[in-house]
Amino acid sequence: LYNSVGSFSGCAMTSPGIGQDFVKLVVAVGGGDAENMWGPYDGPGWPAHDPVVNADKLPRIPMYITTATGIPGPYDTLADPRIGNDVTDLALQLVLGGGIEAATHYCTTQLADRTNALGMNNIRYNFKPAGTHSWGYWEDDLHDSWPMIAASLGV
Repeated sequence: LYNSVGSFSGCAMTSPGIGQDFVKLVVAVGGGDAENMWGPYDGPGWPAHDPVVNADKLPRIPMYITTATGIPGPYDTLADPRIGNDVTDLALQLVLGGGIEAATHYCTTQLADRTNALGMNNIRYNFKPAGTHSWGYWEDDLHDSWPMIAASLGV
């Protein structure tokens, strides 16, 4: 179905436990109900969609998976155009975006450990030492991943 995959700051752990708790929290903060994704939290839909649990079933297509640590990075300043000198926006990006990114870093580390143990060399992991869950980093990731995506699409 897909020629390549890109995941920017995603939590690949969805089974009951800490990964599922991260997903529930983020979706709730956004005003959603995470049970609308794969059914009840204790149901079979959550582990069935967990890439860490099902790593051996992942397709062997090119993948680019990236996350940062949640520690403030170059786009986490008042001077960044996306922040526009707004102290409230910066505080939200640092606190909420930093927390979410720390969670995605944990999830991505678990996925990398699992896929590396399986010898899956089709995945390029990009673990950034700093950065929050925010658009500046994803724009960089899109540029960084584009050669892989373009090649998989034949463009």
